[in-house]
Amino acid sequence: MADATMLKSLQHSDAIERLIKKLILDPGIVGVARTTEKARLINQFWAEHNYFWNKLGHFNHDNIWIAAMDPITPAH
Repeated sequence: MADATMLKSLQHSDAIERLIKKLILDPGIVGVARTTEKARLINQFWAEHNYFWNKLGHFNHDNIWIAAMDPITPAH
């Protein structure tokens, strides 16, 4: 996580927004509704990203982080 913090740049944020648009945004939505939905999805991503980094919400469970630090625990 420390490496990710040090190496993060505006390019990474732009790439995330492009991926959300390409992979998640419904291509059938057009016009203002598309712009609004894209903004909602991007905001949701950053909110959940914040929860992850700060171990809040769904990420506020010690077992997740203990398992992540254990090299023996298989990834699911």
